[in-house]
Formats: sequence, C-alpha cells, structure tokens
Amino acid sequence: MSFDRLLRWALFAGAIIDIAFGGSVLVAGGPVLRLMDIVPPADLVYAQLAALLSISVGLSFFVAAREPLRHRPIINVAALTRFGAAALLAWFVGRGSMPRQIYFLAAGELVLGILHGVYSRRLGGMKETYTS
Repeated sequence: MSFDRLLRWALFAGAIIDIAFGGSVLVAGGPVLRLMDIVPPADLVYAQLAALLSISVGLSFFVAAREPLRHRPIINVAALTRFGAAALLAWFVGRGSMPRQIYFLAAGELVLGILHGVYSRRLGGMKETYTS
C-alpha cells in the first residue's frame, strides 16, 4: 500500500468515525455519553445538534476522501478541525470538565490532523489527473 493510499484511508476512517459517533449520539445520546464517562446534559438537544454537526462534517470528509485532489480544501479543513478538536478536548480534560480517558480521543484527533495535513501537502504537488 502506498503512503498516499494510507493517508486517503485515514481520511475515510476519520469520516466514518465522525458519522458513526454522531449517529450514535443522535440516536442514543445519554447512554453513549455515559459510556464515555461524560454526564449527559439535562436536555440532550445540544448534544443532538453537535451530533448532527459531527455527521455533516464526516460526510464532507468522506466526499473529500472519494476525490481528494478535487476536494483538497476540504482536507485542509479536516486537518484544522482535527487539531482544534484535539486542543479543545485536552483543554476540557485539563480543567476537569471531562474524564482523563478523553486524552486518548484527543490524541487520536491529533494523529488524524497530522495525517490529513500531510495528505493535503502531498496533494498540493500533484496534477489534476491524480486518481488513487
């Protein structure tokens, strides 16, 4: 497997994780959040809105993974989103708002952000005929 193919599959994997997580919170927000050791809010509407955002972001990343050269700007957004999520999650854990095991989620977001950023840089030097 080529390195570019691995980077593309990382984009697919991240998209699928975002869609699956958002879908599970949308359908069963309380149990999913409790499973993560997060106290669900009294009104799940905000968690469900965030779940819809996670699903829509995941879908856009999935579209970018299907035609990466054509949708390279979305891959840039994916990298920035992952970095932001990693920083925000780490900050929440650091101030005691989320359990310590969320650091693993933050680390995963950071790794995906790095992979997406590398992929976008590599795509920047390719011609429009790139298909992988």
